[in-house]
Amino acid sequence: MPNVPVLPPIVEGNRAAAAVLRPRVLGGSAVLIVVLALVALVTAPPTPVTEDAALAAFREQLAADAEAGDGATSAPSDTAAPTEQPTAAASEQPSEAASTDDAAPDASSGEADSDSDSDAGADTVADAGTTTSKPSPKPSPSPTTKAEAATSYARPAQGVYRFRVEGGESLDVPGGSRTYPSEATATVLHRGAGCGWTSRTKLAEEHEDEFEFCTDSNGHAMRGVESYVEFLGQGERQNFTCSPALALPEAKTDPASSVSCNDVKAGIEARITVRATGHGTRTVGGVAVDGVRLLYDVRFTGNSEGTSTIETWVTRSSGALLSLDRKTDTMVQSSAGRRHYQEQVTMELLSVTPRS
Repeated sequence: MPNVPVLPPIVEGNRAAAAVLRPRVLGGSAVLIVVLALVALVTAPPTPVTEDAALAAFREQLAADAEAGDGATSAPSDTAAPTEQPTAAASEQPSEAASTDDAAPDASSGEADSDSDSDAGADTVADAGTTTSKPSPKPSPSPTTKAEAATSYARPAQGVYRFRVEGGESLDVPGGSRTYPSEATATVLHRGAGCGWTSRTKLAEEHEDEFEFCTDSNGHAMRGVESYVEFLGQGERQNFTCSPALALPEAKTDPASSVSCNDVKAGIEARITVRATGHGTRTVGGVAVDGVRLLYDVRFTGNSEGTSTIETWVTRSSGALLSLDRKTDTMVQSSAGRRHYQEQVTMELLSVTPRS
């Protein structure tokens, strides 16, 4: 009986099976590599915004504003500033301006000092003239009061401010969660010769918030907010206009302010209520600053629904941001459909002196 080649067929069969399986294994590896690459793509960390890049953009904007004769389109409106503000805080402003360097240089404060010197000089002359007992006339208090009111508040200094950041944001899509870079920039720009100014915060290239304010002799008011958020290469921009502007209180005794800010194009309404919950000295980079703590409650309705709670510390005289703690939980209408968006972020100012 011939020997039955039992083993060879089995070996050959194993080899054949291995030959069949090998491409499948390789194919699976290729698929796995592609999947990993896609995951790496959608979970790529946000792009940090460097201070130098923000400074270059700031200078370009200044040049563009100068060339365009900025001011005609950004003049303050009748509703831009708060109509009622406490007078007690106004009397504290000169001392604050003297102790902080985050506010814009205030030429009128120098005039106030000059007026004080001239008053003292008049008194000296009157004292020297002993032939008359009639005191020298004092300046009317009305101009002094108006001047003090005008110099109590000033827009913050233009330039790029640096913030320490903790937190992140998420959208309920695969890979739609990210942690913010550890530092961010906020660029302050004066809009024209009136009361207007903006603060553009860039937490990353993929997330930018711009707040529009008016600061005049009555205090500070917020005119609007514009936000840009990008996920997976798709960006969504929202632009809210507040009418009337949201007057910012600065003492616990001040009533809360509440307005509706609308993005008509996106079909979203944000009902914002803000109240002052405290004030005190904040130390930023070794500099003591007189600050006010504000608590915002925001409720979104329309194509986006949800809430946002924001606690900020701002300088009493200029309204410049010192710190921010924001928590947002909303259902938003995005290019990926209706999605759940969440954010929690904390920001702390590193220096009251901006780069310009």
